[in-house]
Amino acid sequence: MRLSRKNKILFSIVSLIFILFFVLHSTPEIAVRTNIFFSGYFKEGLTSKVQEKNSSEKQLLVVSPPPFEKSTHSSLETYQVHKVCIFFYWADYYGEV
Repeated sequence: MRLSRKNKILFSIVSLIFILFFVLHSTPEIAVRTNIFFSGYFKEGLTSKVQEKNSSEKQLLVVSPPPFEKSTHSSLETYQVHKVCIFFYWADYYGEV
C-alpha cells in the first residue's frame, strides 16, 4: 500500500511532535526547563540552573535564578517532578518551601 504525499507529510509531522515531546520530558531537569519555557519565561527556561532539593517524599527541584511572576510579585523557584511513565517526567510549580 502506497502512501500519498500528504499522508507522508502528515506522518512526518506527527512523528516529529512525538519525538519532540519525548525529548522535552526525558529527564527531570529538562521537564522543569520545558515547564518554565512554555510558561512564558523563555530566558530563565534556557539559562537557569536546576538543582535537586533534599526531600524525603517528593522529588523537588530548585531553579536559580528563578523566574519572577509580575502579577503576584513572587519568585517561581521550586518545582515538583512526577514520573508519569517509564520514560516521561512531568514538572509542576510546587510553591514556596
